[in-house]
Amino acid sequence: MEILEWIMVGLLTLILGGIGMMKLTNNKDGIEQAQRLGYDHIRIPIGIAEVAAVIGVIVGAAVTDLEWVGFLAGAVIVAMMIGAAGFHIRAKDRFEILPSIVVAAFAILYMVAINAA
Repeated sequence: MEILEWIMVGLLTLILGGIGMMKLTNNKDGIEQAQRLGYDHIRIPIGIAEVAAVIGVIVGAAVTDLEWVGFLAGAVIVAMMIGAAGFHIRAKDRFEILPSIVVAAFAILYMVAINAA
């Protein structure tokens, strides 16, 4: 399961880390999406939470005694993706909900892999 764990770490780092950094770096597309979906007032805290969750996933996979940190970070990612899906549903974005589902699935796979290791 260690291979699956590290694959999920890589995917979550690339995808969620990128999304979080987009919110934190005042990326034009990120700002426009936040305004369109109605979370512009909490864009920065969400970005911080996304980047922190990625760091938690990495720590949980890399440090043997801190798997619980990774598991907790995975659970936080699932919760954030449920929230993201809610914003997309409210905005009637039919297909924009798919990335949230995929990232949540990656986080669940990571949690399964880290728990089995």
